[in-house]
Amino acid sequence: MDRSTQGEFASDINGGDLPGDKSTPATLTLGTAVEGDIAGADTDWYAVNLVAGQTYYFTLNGTGGDALGLPFMTVYAFTYLDIPQPQYESYNNGPNGSAWLSYTAIYTGAFYIGVSSQGGSEGHYSVRAAQMAPDTVANWTGTTTELAVGAAVANVLEGMDDRDVYIVNLTAGQTYEFTLNGTASGDIVA
Repeated sequence: MDRSTQGEFASDINGGDLPGDKSTPATLTLGTAVEGDIAGADTDWYAVNLVAGQTYYFTLNGTGGDALGLPFMTVYAFTYLDIPQPQYESYNNGPNGSAWLSYTAIYTGAFYIGVSSQGGSEGHYSVRAAQMAPDTVANWTGTTTELAVGAAVANVLEGMDDRDVYIVNLTAGQTYEFTLNGTASGDIVA
């Protein structure tokens, strides 16, 4: 884990707690995980710079023996009158009690990620942001990507809500077997 000023352990910043507003000294660097602790009704905020029109992927995982349970994450934008506008929320929706979300930036500049838990759960966490790779295969029936019978295709699902759709030309009366093999990297596309 990165413990520089761009991703310090949360208890090392600001005397043990991060503010739950844009005065936070903590930042997220794309592709780098940051660790922290939530105590009670605490919310830790991290600043992250995003580019308008680009899609980003955020993960929040409880870690260690005192892992944060029921993780909750919110993306905040400051668009009008310097008032935080919640853009997207995610809670306990990923594998093994993690939270994840994808978000397309509405402007270029600073956004804030609020990390907390539901129901006052406490514990240690790791939060990470990464830019999603461009989708290489359409996710709808208008796709132009073909899969030939007998051929193999290797590709990447660019996020937990991505799907790839291929065109396959089949012959009536024939039996076909389709096999999908995956590799679990446990990581996000960066």
